[in-house]
Amino acid sequence: MNADEAGRILARIQLDDNREIDGEGIVLRSWIEKIGDLPFDLAYEAVLMHSRESTAYLTAGHIRANVKLLTARLAAAERVARAKNRAILPRQITLDRAKFEAETQASIREHRIARGVDPETGKPVAP
Repeated sequence: MNADEAGRILARIQLDDNREIDGEGIVLRSWIEKIGDLPFDLAYEAVLMHSRESTAYLTAGHIRANVKLLTARLAAAERVARAKNRAILPRQITLDRAKFEAETQASIREHRIARGVDPETGKPVAP
């Protein structure tokens, strides 16, 4: 976010708690150092979120925590929207019965051999 956007956020904070803002920009620079890397729209929404849900004195940590929460909510909403838009195709059963039978019989034979029984009859082989 740029200095103008940070100033808008600071002005919003001032509206909520009558915070004193200096005319030299010291407070603004301090806030830019603390939250300047955050997207403006999320940071502004985080300030509003704090003022709606808390009576605590707002700090940069509150804004960062709320931005993290808002980002997680947006990501979850995006995943849900993608899932809703994904085409769900009915399963197509393509069973080759002869191949299935052959693979099943081969598997039974392998297991019988591994257990030491006659692969054809399934009866124990005398040692």
